[in-house]
Amino acid sequence: MTKSLRPVGLNRRQLLWSSAAVLGASAVLLSSTARAQPCDYPVGAQDGWRYCHRCKGLFYGPSGGRAGACPAGLGGHDGSLSFNYGLGYGRCPGPYTQNNWRWCRKCQGLAYGASPQGLCPAGNRHDHTGSFNYLVETWYGGSDNPQSGWWWCQNCHGLHYRPTSDFPFGWCPAGGRHVALGSFPYLMSWGA
Repeated sequence: MTKSLRPVGLNRRQLLWSSAAVLGASAVLLSSTARAQPCDYPVGAQDGWRYCHRCKGLFYGPSGGRAGACPAGLGGHDGSLSFNYGLGYGRCPGPYTQNNWRWCRKCQGLAYGASPQGLCPAGNRHDHTGSFNYLVETWYGGSDNPQSGWWWCQNCHGLHYRPTSDFPFGWCPAGGRHVALGSFPYLMSWGA
C-alpha cells in the first residue's frame, strides 16, 4: 500500500497569508522606527552662503564681501563673484540629502562634521561650536535652482566647487589643492 506524502502544517494559501502578515508587520515596525529617530531642531533654512573664487570653497558671508580665513590667503574668503546660496538645517535627511554638514566659526566655511574635523585655514581643526546641522543635496536632489559641481575634500572636509574636470581644484588648508576622491557629487541651491 502506498502512503500519500502530504506535508503536515500550513497549506499554500496559509503560507502566503502568514508571509504577507510578517512582511506587513516588518514594514510597520521599520517605518515607526524611522519616524522615531530624533532630528536636530530648530528647523529652517539659511541664505548668505557664498562661493570663494580664490579657494573655491563655500563659506558663510551674508554681506557678500570678505569673511573668515581663506586657504588662498589675501585677507579672507572673497564672495564678490558669488551667487547667494541657501542651506536647510535641522530636518531629518531625505533620500537625496546628507546631514552633518557644519559651519566652522573660525574660517566661516562649511565642512562635513560627522567624522573628525578636517584641517581649518584658521589653524588646527574646524570648530563647529554653535553650528546648525546643515543638509546638502546629493546629485539627485530636487532643488529649484540646482548647481552641480560641488565636492567634499578628503583633507579639509570642506565643500568646494569644481564644475568640470578642466576647472582647477581650489586651495586646501592641508596644502596644495582640494582632493575630491570618494566624494558624492553635491548640488547647491542659489537665488535666495
